Amino acid sequence: MSRQSPSQPTPPRRWLIALGVLLLAVVTGGAGAALVSRAGQPSASAPTARPVASSAAEKVTPPVTRSVSATTTSPEKTTPRPQPSPRGPAGEQQDPGSWPNKRLAAVLVMTGAKMGDAAAIQGAARKGVAGVILFGPSSANLAQTLKEARAVAPDDNPALIASDEEGGAVQRLGPLIYPLPSAEVMGRWSPAKITATARRYALRMRALGMNVALGPDADIAVPGYYIATAHRSFSADPRQVAVAVNAWNDGLRAAGVLGVVKHWPGHGQATDTHVGGSLVPAWSMLRRRDLIPFNAAFAHRAPAVMVGHLRVPGLTEGALPATESRAAMRALRAQTGPDVLIMTDDLSMAAASTTLGISPAQAAVRSLVAGADVAMACWAPLDPVTFAVTQAIDDGRLPRSQAVASARRVLLTKMQVTTAR
Repeated sequence: MSRQSPSQPTPPRRWLIALGVLLLAVVTGGAGAALVSRAGQPSASAPTARPVASSAAEKVTPPVTRSVSATTTSPEKTTPRPQPSPRGPAGEQQDPGSWPNKRLAAVLVMTGAKMGDAAAIQGAARKGVAGVILFGPSSANLAQTLKEARAVAPDDNPALIASDEEGGAVQRLGPLIYPLPSAEVMGRWSPAKITATARRYALRMRALGMNVALGPDADIAVPGYYIATAHRSFSADPRQVAVAVNAWNDGLRAAGVLGVVKHWPGHGQATDTHVGGSLVPAWSMLRRRDLIPFNAAFAHRAPAVMVGHLRVPGLTEGALPATESRAAMRALRAQTGPDVLIMTDDLSMAAASTTLGISPAQAAVRSLVAGADVAMACWAPLDPVTFAVTQAIDDGRLPRSQAVASARRVLLTKMQVTTAR
């Protein structure tokens, strides 16, 4: 029997080799095909055996270390992720920490204007203020005026557009929408009816271009005092006030309008602070009674609160009203948590300025230094107020870090109301 040359495998061995190479081709992909010649013969140019690299889909890439921003939460943590900073032009994050002091000061101030004064409304919006509070008389051109105000505002920093909308005698948009009953009347309604009423009204506000309602009023009714006499409270029972306040805020929220509960720490037993200072019961009393609606509102995610110009024994310092008191602002921030926007009542009112022998601009600085996020000065010229705040940041009376923290709350509030449905 003739013997095969060692270089020529016998047919069975040849097919075994071919089968092995074919399996290699299946594993390695198309590159393995070059290893097989026609008739299953090994190619003369076949490379020597080498380790086979994995395909791209099979590669295990080592983890890449990346820098983590301050707003990123580790997967292991259970704390909620902070909301993103508002976005500026071209989508980059807008951080007031990089702003000059003049721009930073403007976003901490709210001013006032009559609805028909398009120049004042648009001028304030152009300067990047926190917001504009509108007063009567009403204007049939309001929707167009507010549309133009949004167009001239700095990128992604539109002014909040607010008005007092409590119902009854305190309702600025009644002639343009429809009149609402007073809070005193609505306080006798079911929570569902209060919510539905607030939602319907707030939807009309949004249609006009409004996004903030200065209300609901969380003060209790104390017979013989200003709030009760003006029918501005839902009830004399603080727990009933709490229910109505939350129901009203639910309706505003459903329509995309920001509600501002007022007037912390409780105006129920105060005189009219438009015309003079007011001393209310001691802090220990307010905590047992007047704070009940506010506590309920914050537990129910109220987004903003207005502070009244009230002197409170055991809380405020000397002749200072709560709006300008560090102790009062610290107590309020402890009550609200870090995210709620704190604004003052109008610092043009006598209890905040003339009674103390200071100007609204000086009162604005005091309130921001004390811890307010927004200083409201409705009837003072805007430029002197923002100039005074700018100077306070420049010279360190208002720490820049504190101003930046407040500005971030303002900008996040703006982002929330402008993106609401």
